[in-house]
Amino acid sequence: MHDAGHHRRTAGNGTREKMFEVADYIRANCTGKLNLTSIADKAGYSTYHFTRIFQEAVGKSPAHYLTECRILLAKNLLVSTPLAIKQIAYETGFSQSSYFISIFHRMIGMTPQQFRDLYG
Repeated sequence: MHDAGHHRRTAGNGTREKMFEVADYIRANCTGKLNLTSIADKAGYSTYHFTRIFQEAVGKSPAHYLTECRILLAKNLLVSTPLAIKQIAYETGFSQSSYFISIFHRMIGMTPQQFRDLYG
């Protein structure tokens, strides 16, 4: 499995390399309004085919990878800035802070505030 911080294991065929390029694009643009359709279009595939080959190359779905990228960025902001949790949610591409807090808790095992208190 790969994580949003590091996704390259080995070089592969052209499709695999293209998926790594798309992963780089997702990571670089994760704060924007990315969605599966726009990412698949950029890659030049149908959403179904793109999801399948991205999962195969990167080890997780594009949506999960995008969420991981956003959470990774949020963790950095939590420990390095005094921004409010709500502001961090918006800065990292989440449209609602309650959804951000829920996803953060599910993925990290604590709330953003608990994470900040522990590591900030």
